[in-house]
Amino acid sequence: MLSLWYSKKCTRQTKFIITIFVCATILLLQSVVELSPLWIAISVAVGLAMHFYITHHEKMKLSEHLVWLPIIATMFSFFYLNTHTSLFLLGQIFLFCFLGFSLASIYMNRQPRNPS
Repeated sequence: MLSLWYSKKCTRQTKFIITIFVCATILLLQSVVELSPLWIAISVAVGLAMHFYITHHEKMKLSEHLVWLPIIATMFSFFYLNTHTSLFLLGQIFLFCFLGFSLASIYMNRQPRNPS
């Protein structure tokens, strides 16, 4: 999955469409129950850390094992979110992780502007 995301087949427009779909899903889940800003910040930070780890360790081929990082973070947060709506909160945590990951990867691969 990560190799497809960083390949030439997955264009920038495709990444934006997927990111917009993720944002819409987050809004849908937040209509049921809202996630606290602290958990949002932690989730986005995990997503950013995933991207920077992949880009800096791309030559070592260790990035395929990084898929476990958001899963472990989600399972860790499950113990703190023990409510009847915890599945909605877990979905938001996972999607915010992906949002941080996708925005960082889209921004890092953008074209520089021409100063004309």
